[in-house]
Amino acid sequence: MATIELLAEKLGKQVWIKGDLKRIYLNDAGYNTKKMSTRTFIWADETGEFKVSCRIDCPSQGFQWIKSQEEEVKQSIHEQIEQALATEVFAIIEKDSTPKLNEIGYSDVFYSRNSAEIRMKKDWFGAGEIKVYDRIEFETEVERLDEIERQQREAEKAINPVQPTTTQSTPIKNTETPTYGIDSQVKHKLFGIGTVMAESDDKIEISFEVGVKALLKKFASLEKL
Repeated sequence: MATIELLAEKLGKQVWIKGDLKRIYLNDAGYNTKKMSTRTFIWADETGEFKVSCRIDCPSQGFQWIKSQEEEVKQSIHEQIEQALATEVFAIIEKDSTPKLNEIGYSDVFYSRNSAEIRMKKDWFGAGEIKVYDRIEFETEVERLDEIERQQREAEKAINPVQPTTTQSTPIKNTETPTYGIDSQVKHKLFGIGTVMAESDDKIEISFEVGVKALLKKFASLEKL
């Protein structure tokens, strides 16, 4: 069973210790503005199960709204815990198909069988099946395939250069609950050390020495420096 120290390491956080109490405080979770503050931390009960406590202080909002937001924050943290400790990936694919791993939809990849089963019952209507992969092998293969496709695109551009247009990609809308934070330094095992330029709930844009990369946070395997 994972310890709170291991979880803190996976999340890039510190363990706060006072006597028998051990907590991981998440100061970047929830809402923290002049008019609203969120106090969130992770702790382990007597069985070793990780729990999340969240309290939002916002005098201008009603009780029901505050409670609903607290539940959303706690659910988000539980998903982060699940992802941080997972050793397997559960992907929903069409029955009898063998897609390339980097072609599986972001919203159809989960870090627990229960989450995958809930999604399949809700949206797949019997047309999908759950495949289980070793997490490290899955993420390594996704990066390998993405890099192959990137190199192929670069080769095609060299042969058939595309004339510049005024069309721009849709910018990433920054989240109010960043995992890394704008201007923070991160390390990617393929692209090296970079600086975070933008971060949404599921995507992150980073400036590396090799150029700017837009990555899915779920698969990026970034180390915050």
